[in-house]
Amino acid sequence: MDAGALSLPPPIVPADGAGIARQPRSMREAAEDFEAVFLSQMLAPVFEQLGEDPLMGGGYAGKVYQSLLVDELGRSMAKAGGVGLADAVYRELVKAQAAMQAGPDTAGPASPDGATGKEREAASGSAELIRTVEDER
Repeated sequence: MDAGALSLPPPIVPADGAGIARQPRSMREAAEDFEAVFLSQMLAPVFEQLGEDPLMGGGYAGKVYQSLLVDELGRSMAKAGGVGLADAVYRELVKAQAAMQAGPDTAGPASPDGATGKEREAASGSAELIRTVEDER
């Protein structure tokens, strides 16, 4: 498979527009899920170094329960605010989606900062969407 052929799929929005309000929240949830997995992966070596925990029972079952505990700790930490990774990932998802919706810019030269008119418009829309969703939290 050609890596250059991969791209983000277009956003799925019902014809009646009902999905527009749900979409920012699902991107937020995806960002929080990403942070939860990241935190779980960072915590796993810590728990592996602790050795067998008598509370977990030891053996294979103890390892399974320990991995479930680490996953849940990662989710809990992400829900409680985490380390800020979810916010950064969410902002990038919004920017990427806004850039996709703006499409390629064929209307004129770029500004001195290198941003085209459509890129500035997409960034402005992204900032407004982020403020709206953050206000809802």
